[in-house]
Amino acid sequence: MNPWLPPFDPTTPSRLRLFCVPFAGGGAGIYRTWPMKMGPEIQALALQLPGRERRMREAPYTAMGPLIDDLAAGLRPLLDRPWALFGHSLGGAIAYELALRLQAEGYAPEHLFVSARRSPDLPLPHPPLFALPDDRLVAETERHYGPLPAMLKQHPSLLATFLPTMRADFQLLDTWRPTQGQQLHCPITGIAGDQDHAIPPETLQGWARCTRGPFQLHVLPGGHFFVRDSDQARDLVADVLRRQVGA
Repeated sequence: MNPWLPPFDPTTPSRLRLFCVPFAGGGAGIYRTWPMKMGPEIQALALQLPGRERRMREAPYTAMGPLIDDLAAGLRPLLDRPWALFGHSLGGAIAYELALRLQAEGYAPEHLFVSARRSPDLPLPHPPLFALPDDRLVAETERHYGPLPAMLKQHPSLLATFLPTMRADFQLLDTWRPTQGQQLHCPITGIAGDQDHAIPPETLQGWARCTRGPFQLHVLPGGHFFVRDSDQARDLVADVLRRQVGA
């Protein structure tokens, strides 16, 4: 069993595999509806990162390099057919670095979707958050990105369990130094929320410089967590990939 992925049938005759990377503090569950809505041509697989859901007992990563090393090793056996990546917020940064690494190894992706993730040439929109005390970490996260799920705020013990993973994810992002001097060869699609004050649509335009292929930007209704709050991003990705594989 591959620890990075949920149980799935690798012999499913899809034409393309889509690997989905969650946002900071999020788990694979945010993509639970994606596999059934992509259609038979596209096999959507949500990456299971340590420190959450069924990998809760594992320590989360705090640096991009080791995470990409291990993710690349885990996914190589599944790159026996065309594949693509989708990542939201922190997940967009992870997806980008993973795409660059695997392309350099000869496994070029068909498409990269970066959702609510500013282009790598832009600085963070705020000072580093990962070293803040718990109360300030929560307050600053909500100030920049919007409210945490109500369940976390209503159950302090649940919030206490969640915070170390969110802190580690912010450390990974706050200390990330994007790979320089490389471009992807595949199309990049940027997706932004029209009410996302942390990552407004114009901050995604620089992704056009990260690829030799085409770049398109789509702006959807919603704040930073539009991927969690509606199905529009999912349906957009499905439409783009179906057209790309000729379905």
